[in-house]
Amino acid sequence: MNNPNLPSQSKLYWTLQVLGWSGMASIAILNYSIFASGAFSWKFAAIQFAAAMVGLLFSHFYKKFFLTSEIWEKSFVVIFFKALQAILIITFAMSAVTQSVVLVQSSFVYTPISFAIQFVIQVLNFGVFVAPWVTIYFIYKIVNKNREITEQKLWADALTKSSELELLKSQLNPHFLFNALNSIKALVLLDGEKAGLAISKLKELLNFTLNHQKYRLIPLGKELAEVEKYLDLEKIRFGKRLEFSIEARPETLEVGTPPAMLLTLAENAIKHGLNHLPEGGLIRIQAELVKNELILKLTNSGQLKKNALPSGIGLKTIRNRLMHLFGEQGELDLRQLPNMEVSAILRHPANNSKEAISANQTLISRKEIGISEQSTTPIS
Repeated sequence: MNNPNLPSQSKLYWTLQVLGWSGMASIAILNYSIFASGAFSWKFAAIQFAAAMVGLLFSHFYKKFFLTSEIWEKSFVVIFFKALQAILIITFAMSAVTQSVVLVQSSFVYTPISFAIQFVIQVLNFGVFVAPWVTIYFIYKIVNKNREITEQKLWADALTKSSELELLKSQLNPHFLFNALNSIKALVLLDGEKAGLAISKLKELLNFTLNHQKYRLIPLGKELAEVEKYLDLEKIRFGKRLEFSIEARPETLEVGTPPAMLLTLAENAIKHGLNHLPEGGLIRIQAELVKNELILKLTNSGQLKKNALPSGIGLKTIRNRLMHLFGEQGELDLRQLPNMEVSAILRHPANNSKEAISANQTLISRKEIGISEQSTTPIS
């Protein structure tokens, strides 16, 4: 947070610019008046302050037009040569102005050689002041950039840890586990084979929720497989009250997506939607690629309460994760549809499939999640 008692960066910048360049002119005038001529000269003072004004203007415009923000992200060698370039440009500009003034006002006739020697002397004289000034500015910018990078890294790490903790706390809440185990217990008496299959799905789902935070992205096919396991387990409890379908185009299956995000939306759809409907309802999940953007849409029967957010991870945490991973290109939109349905649309860039695949040793196959070679195939 900015301290209101401290001056703004712009005000501080111009204050230091004026003090620095006027200080340079004052030192040159004192040196000339005391050690060189022994007397104060208004003419010499005017030339020095004119040179200082040129230095101020050239340094400012050089900073504005040539020192872009990307410069400070370059290597040290590139920044060093930029600093050297700034010193040469500013000192040559100042020397050119002062030599032009001297040439116009002086009665002395300069030869090309004498003019060149005098010009080099001026460059060296001004360089004594300009070089430290530019060096101080560059060191300040480098230190400030490193501080910003450190702060951003700390913020990103804190957000990641917070998101991981929220995910661990929110995924497969105790109510789900309690209901799933009760349903499996009842199923054991009716159909031992189905009960065994349900236990396997619950084990795999628990393993996924405990380990997904290790990866930034996973293949969408893997995420859909875990969502299907979750909905299959809930269907044991809801029976005919729960119907669901998953429609995913084949080209979307290897695209990387944040793990457990779609699973969380499915859990919220059960908890905040179907749980409140005696007759049950439908959950429909769709995935497609549009202009190199992955679009995931989850639609469920229910009513979106005004001014109410889903519990657990919450929309805010989901959006923070999307912002952290994709910047402004990641988006989550929750809206009420007119036919008593709630729609959650999650979208993010799809140019990350290689990263997602390399983060996982195995990639779920189309057959494993029931998706054929058709463009769109429902799973129920």
